[in-house]
Amino acid sequence: MPLLFLVPPKDISAILTTLVRHSSTQNLDSDAKILPFNRRDLLWIGLIVVAASWTFFQSYQKWLDPIIDVGRDLYIPGELLNGEKLYRDILYIYPPLTPYLLSSITWMFGSRLPVYIVLGVIVSASVVTALYFVARTTIHQTAAGVVALLFVTLNFTGTSSWGSNFIFPFAHAATLGTSFFLLYLAFITLHLFVKRRPGYYFLAFAFGLLASWTKIEFALSVTVTLITIFIVYGLPPWYLLYSLLIGLTSLAAVSFFFYDTPIGHHWLWDNIFPHLLLKGPEARFFYAQVLGIDELGKRTAEILNGALLIAIYTGLLAGIDRIASGLWLRDQWRRNVALAVLLIALISLSWQLADDRFFRAWALLQILLVPLVALGNKRSPLLLLLLFSLCSSIRIYLNLAPVWYGFSLILPTYLLIAYVLFRYIPERGVYSSQTAMLWIPMFLLIMIRGQIEQAERYSLKAYPIKTAQGRFYDASRDRATIIQDFLGYLEKSRYSGLVVMPEGLTLNYFSRLKNPLSFHTFTPIETANLEVEERILQELESFRPELVALNNRDVTEFGHKAFGLDYNQRLIAYLQKHYYLLRIWDSPSFKLALLRRPGE
Repeated sequence: MPLLFLVPPKDISAILTTLVRHSSTQNLDSDAKILPFNRRDLLWIGLIVVAASWTFFQSYQKWLDPIIDVGRDLYIPGELLNGEKLYRDILYIYPPLTPYLLSSITWMFGSRLPVYIVLGVIVSASVVTALYFVARTTIHQTAAGVVALLFVTLNFTGTSSWGSNFIFPFAHAATLGTSFFLLYLAFITLHLFVKRRPGYYFLAFAFGLLASWTKIEFALSVTVTLITIFIVYGLPPWYLLYSLLIGLTSLAAVSFFFYDTPIGHHWLWDNIFPHLLLKGPEARFFYAQVLGIDELGKRTAEILNGALLIAIYTGLLAGIDRIASGLWLRDQWRRNVALAVLLIALISLSWQLADDRFFRAWALLQILLVPLVALGNKRSPLLLLLLFSLCSSIRIYLNLAPVWYGFSLILPTYLLIAYVLFRYIPERGVYSSQTAMLWIPMFLLIMIRGQIEQAERYSLKAYPIKTAQGRFYDASRDRATIIQDFLGYLEKSRYSGLVVMPEGLTLNYFSRLKNPLSFHTFTPIETANLEVEERILQELESFRPELVALNNRDVTEFGHKAFGLDYNQRLIAYLQKHYYLLRIWDSPSFKLALLRRPGE
């Protein structure tokens, strides 16, 4: 691109025109047809597979954190297969689909780490397929390829936290739910803009229903999007009636299945909607960080700065388009000079824009699109993509980037971004669909920067931990050494029960020791409440677990200093009274103490 001004002056505009051939958008209506699969699709699929293979192998066995989050989905499926029941025997803050689906998978294929790795790849493949299909149907193949590559390079093996990736996520409910949600979007796109068939609609609804039973946020998003689709796109009323009946039937079936949960363990009110998670100060502190309002000034500045840079970038593209087409500056030499200056400015701006600010800006740009959609063609794909993006991103509104919780929630926004930049703006004559391809270098910079950051972080994970379920790597030599020795110690002994505080169900999974309590995280957001702490004390006295392991998991993200220091002090006092120190592992960066109950 920077060398365009060296090209003989007659055909600079023609070069811009041939950046991507056959990328112009197709008119979509209820009778539109999907373009047949062709060589361009094969080219994009090849690029996606190469990029995915690179991200996978450069991060291989380095996705998992041995303490935080993921242990829940590694441990619970095995317990369900052993006769335990969700909500009754194990408290769980999400709807029940994910753990029972995982237990079915582990029943068929085993529960070793390679099984979960394959599952992560399959879920990621379904996400890529849905993203590519929706973008290809509503925009064109080039936009579809860009959106798919954004996911592969930024989200598939993301490292903003070690649980923010699609191989070993902080919760498989997030990745499975995102996959179902995007498949719901794909089939509703097929129904609305290709061919209106009842089968397409009910496949869409089926995936929406599956998404709803993974996380409550998806249930709300599916409800809002479905109601809006019925109102705006004019679907037959009997679709809604059948959807309502199926949804209520699934709700009744789940309620019946979990009818025997005891007081304090109700599947909906005490698990999915626990008082503490909704109203506790720890929850407010934590979700303020997720939403981004903990750093309101900084996030607002990033959003405004990103929006301004996108506006300038758009203006530069409009200028390049008019100069290259001959609308401005009739003199050929002046046109070349002007094009060279604008292209250099575009490259410079790309370096400034190609980071998280580009994505954060869409928190504002989404809102600005609302009146444009209301005044325009309400039945266009823009409304659908905007609706899905808003519903998915509302929880991370000021943190709208492929980081932390955004690793899965931002994916519908990728589709909205691609539609606006590659189709909506060109259709309004701001710049042509060919000139829109000049957004691609900026996207490539974002992808390259993302991969460089991931490579740097994954290079820190150099210390192996070998377990019976598989090997993985940790970033801390101290922690890897201690966990390896801890697991070896338990393997040589004949203990029967282990509770890890705070968090650490992964250690139960690797040691194959059961946690007899219904509680298993002991983070402030779930156990700082005095009533909850009393229930834990009652269970400890009732089940009397043989071993308790204490670790120094950082809980500052919940607004507390440490477990037993400024929350759960009564729990620590109980352990001091009824347990003795069996062994301690101490290092500068990680500490683990193993307590045993006398006479057990």
